Amino acid sequence: PSTPTGLSTTAIQLDRATMNWASVSNTHHYDVRLREQGSTSWTLLLNNITTSKTKLGLTSSTIYEWQVRSACSSDSSSVSAWSSSELFTTLTPCTVPVNTTTTSISLTTATLGWDAIAGAWGYRVRYKQGSSPWTFDTTNTNSYTVTGLTSGTQYRWQVKGLCDSAGTNTSTWTSQQYFTTATCNISLSSSTTNVLCNGGSTGAIDLSVSGGSGSYTYSWSNGSTTEDLT
Repeated sequence: PSTPTGLSTTAIQLDRATMNWASVSNTHHYDVRLREQGSTSWTLLLNNITTSKTKLGLTSSTIYEWQVRSACSSDSSSVSAWSSSELFTTLTPCTVPVNTTTTSISLTTATLGWDAIAGAWGYRVRYKQGSSPWTFDTTNTNSYTVTGLTSGTQYRWQVKGLCDSAGTNTSTWTSQQYFTTATCNISLSSSTTNVLCNGGSTGAIDLSVSGGSGSYTYSWSNGSTTEDLT
């Protein structure tokens, strides 16, 4: 019988891969043998009726080589020579993002950030408030802005790396990170100094502001934008 040709390896994942070859006429079945590159012993995968074989239980980040032969009888008494070797490398596990931060926290938004992972396709983000269900989203950059939040509310979030678009090679989630959106409970008090004479300009308003978060801006009816009027 003829030795199979057209070898290729597809669907390579962390712990599995599919080995393919071209069909040989008048073949009863195919035998495949596989080993880690450099090993002296083969794993035999016998009596394959189709022209592909998926092997499970492989080790990640490892180079493998495999060969295939055709058999013309059920007992493999008449077989071809083994094919030349085909090599493939299983995927490297995606690493967990580090240095998570929460910035630009406002009343209804916050920006979640982390260090980029070399070779990552993207990132999966999830966030929630209290006992509510997680909200999930995917981003291709190492930051994500959450919108539509409730002011004065604590949220928690996590992110994990995606090292392929199918989501088969992902890291574990980071530890939970917490932040609280801003509030707007502003309290105003003022003291006034009346003008000494009608039409004069000796009056003043001393305004005090508390509550809320961030810096304050001011807008008076006369167009002034300072905290106090004099």
